Amino acid sequence: MRKLAGTVAVATGIALTGLAAAPTGALAAPSSVESATAVPVVTGTVSIQSTGPFAAYAPPGGKYGAESKSNTAILGNYDTYVYYSWSVAPGTISSACVDGWVPWGKDPKKGTWYSLGCGKSGGGKGILWGSYAALPKVRAKGVTTGASIQWFH
Repeated sequence: MRKLAGTVAVATGIALTGLAAAPTGALAAPSSVESATAVPVVTGTVSIQSTGPFAAYAPPGGKYGAESKSNTAILGNYDTYVYYSWSVAPGTISSACVDGWVPWGKDPKKGTWYSLGCGKSGGGKGILWGSYAALPKVRAKGVTTGASIQWFH
């Protein structure tokens, strides 16, 4: 489990009215649906299931490889944090340096890269995500030779 800090607003149940009696074995459709308004139900730190693993490649020579994007977006608020973690693939003898991205900074269109560490694994430190909806991503570079990376958020 990874933690995202923040307040979450959850749309609570939908009120169904006008249910007709149905014969045995059949389902009746509601005659009207009233939607409920969003109500804040949780405050503080929220635990969610982490997503991944995702794959990235750290090429040799100290240059960053292609960015690796998650397939799960984060919809944050002002105090939402993302927790990245990564490791080189099992059996890999090389080390890597990995950066995690957040969608804000001096140029919000470009976002900001933060170091997640160098070696065989790293991450686990919360990085402020903020009030943005975006796909988390990482980039990696090999320390000596190339390395395959597995990462989570």
